[in-house]
Amino acid sequence: MTADVPPETGQPLPTWVRRLLVGVFVVLAVGVVSGVLWLATQSPRAESNATQLRWQASAPQQLAVPCFPWLAPDGKTFVCERDGAVWRGERGSEAATRLDVAFPPGAVALKQVEWLPNGAAFVLLFATPTPRSDDETASPWPVRLVRLADETITPLPDAVPGAHLQRLPDGVAYPSREALVVWRQGALATVPTGQNATVYPHVMDVIHLAPGATDAETVLARLVVGQSGAVLRVMTLREGRRDERQVDMRLYRGEQVFAWSPSGAWLAYANREERLRTPALWVTMVDGRTRYQIWKANAQGKIDFLNWLDESTLFFAFVPDGARAAARTRFFLADATRSAGTTIPLWEGGRSPVLARDGRSLVFARGEGANETYWMVRFDARE
Repeated sequence: MTADVPPETGQPLPTWVRRLLVGVFVVLAVGVVSGVLWLATQSPRAESNATQLRWQASAPQQLAVPCFPWLAPDGKTFVCERDGAVWRGERGSEAATRLDVAFPPGAVALKQVEWLPNGAAFVLLFATPTPRSDDETASPWPVRLVRLADETITPLPDAVPGAHLQRLPDGVAYPSREALVVWRQGALATVPTGQNATVYPHVMDVIHLAPGATDAETVLARLVVGQSGAVLRVMTLREGRRDERQVDMRLYRGEQVFAWSPSGAWLAYANREERLRTPALWVTMVDGRTRYQIWKANAQGKIDFLNWLDESTLFFAFVPDGARAAARTRFFLADATRSAGTTIPLWEGGRSPVLARDGRSLVFARGEGANETYWMVRFDARE
């Protein structure tokens, strides 16, 4: 009987071959991991209900009001514009009282109403005919302060065309030609920012004051939109010095939505890849050291409305491209505390959303012309 002969042991591979194989393996492993991470950040993320958010939204309820209601801090009184006049009413009643507030010369529409915190007065922003918001010759937009008790009207400095009234915890701010105008606690102040918004051809400059700004230090978020793109900056004014820091230098020019958190420590903003036209929602700390994406759309369109409900929760609207965009607009709540956190889809359909100063009542419109209707949603904390 012949004994089994063990196979000969192979000669060990040369050292240079083993090193080469190890190097190839490392390169392949790094490539696979990088590819997985890239796909995770680039692929659209489905909305998730895995983790409950602090806030919940009621179902939209139609309001019996004669025109779009800009709600007062009490959530009941409102001001609206109809037939070229300003009206005051109460939610739940179709009756409204015409106020003795005349449109300024040249004004063609009431663009925005912002109530002051005590509900005793409000600021009106009127629009003038503006062919292009970046036209140097465009007429400024008139601004008026109205005290509700006696309907006293106080003219405030004009705003740049295309301006927006920014709500502050204790007042209102908006851009004029060479400064940011601030009305708070019954006093008017200006923050010098240089030439603003629409004084440069084909450039738009959007400036928002950070909550908690003081006379000693003022922090602004500044979005400069040009023909080739946009840049988001944070500007600090301190003791006569101005420091600017880039937050994001690669913004698509079509995205012009950003918002301060209530503490002023965080900025939320929209961006998208110009080639794909798929918008995403980002959150960054003011110092720029922490920045992450919290949501990405799975269709082309834009983020049209963005607001913080508290320091950890965002509410926003996504408007898809194509026909009947308002009817297909989708509204969301999102966890702003972590990358790719929970995003909860709410309702579909609506335009011109406005969150009241109480931070809990949202009003929006549906339909057009004679078929226009007005709706309200309430945000409440979960028990």
